[in-house]
Amino acid sequence: MSDAIRVLSAGAAESLIGLISTRFTAETGFRIDASFAGVGVVMKRLEKSEHADVVVLTQPAIAELEARGLIAGACVATIGAVAMPPLRSIVFSSRPVGTPLGLVR
Repeated sequence: MSDAIRVLSAGAAESLIGLISTRFTAETGFRIDASFAGVGVVMKRLEKSEHADVVVLTQPAIAELEARGLIAGACVATIGAVAMPPLRSIVFSSRPVGTPLGLVR
């Protein structure tokens, strides 16, 4: 039996998981073996039968994986939310390549 909890997660949760890892290990004796990638990459890895004890993704991604039978729905729980300010428009510029574009809220 492994002494690690295998976590596949979207990158947005990397800081949170990093913050709790040490305390979790101290309290349980299990270390967290986490891998982070974009939502689509994590989904592809699960489609290819990569093992994970815990999956941290957006609600739509979890719902899709559940509908496809790739995760057990009885084990799904909302653990938090990521707040992002809305991006209303992108202003394109005629500046040379490599020059930052302006973003307008």
